[in-house]
Amino acid sequence: MKQFIFILLSFCNLINSDAQDFAPIGAIWYYSERYFDRGDISFFTAEVIKDTTIHDKACRMIYINGGPCGAFEQWTNFVYEDDSIVYFYVQAIDSFQILYDFGAKQGDFWNITFNAMDELTTVQATVDTVFNVNINGRSLIKQIIKYSRPNPDPLEYNYSGEVTEIIGDSHYLFNLYSLHIVCDGDMTDGLRCYEDPEFGFYSTGIAESCTYTYHWNAIEENMINKYDIRIFPNPTNGQLLIDFNFEKDATIEILDLLGRVIYSKSIASETQLNIEAYANGIYIAYLKYQNKILGPKKIIKY
Repeated sequence: MKQFIFILLSFCNLINSDAQDFAPIGAIWYYSERYFDRGDISFFTAEVIKDTTIHDKACRMIYINGGPCGAFEQWTNFVYEDDSIVYFYVQAIDSFQILYDFGAKQGDFWNITFNAMDELTTVQATVDTVFNVNINGRSLIKQIIKYSRPNPDPLEYNYSGEVTEIIGDSHYLFNLYSLHIVCDGDMTDGLRCYEDPEFGFYSTGIAESCTYTYHWNAIEENMINKYDIRIFPNPTNGQLLIDFNFEKDATIEILDLLGRVIYSKSIASETQLNIEAYANGIYIAYLKYQNKILGPKKIIKY
């Protein structure tokens, strides 16, 4: 009997140790995007699409569908949580940086190094306030984070973020740039809603805008077949022909298994692609067409 209890407790501890409240598979963040010069607002999402491993860390891949054009812009991101700290992968330095620290107290701080507009930069995150909020029947930690530059910088980083357990920053998941830094006149305008299979649905107050016309796992079945997309020959030695029946041009992106975009090109139907220069292996292709992400399509190069 004692042995059975010990095994049961060990099993429970194993389950708890593997639990990841932040960014479970299927989690979706809904954001607004404001066009500064026109005042127009559009929407974009961030979605956790799969598990992967980087440097022996079990990570979640987050795909940004659309998104802000600022100092930090990256369509594919990787995060993992360990002991209430959320880390994200910075490809430019091949290492993980702290994104959130839900165990941090008032006055605690950490530096975040990332790639900003093609240059490495560092921002200091300082915890200004910590309190609890109740969302969906759960008591969650909320922090007010002050972001600044450790050293003087012409970009003038000095702004705040509201970070909540499970949900992340209320402005943008990777809120690593000043609100005054914009590109082509657009920037994030805040979180509208969040949902995941475990936590459920949470709205910041504009629920009618939180519509999602497709889910990642259903894209291939619903969209690839609809537009009769063909990528062949597959497997390939590097020469590919892509054919589809779109009314307008699309953009193809080919990613490696770490989620890094290795090839991106605007294409029309019956376009010849050449990936001979890339190593043999498995790659994933997506098409962007009229604000839709079509894919994934596995490509094998030999």
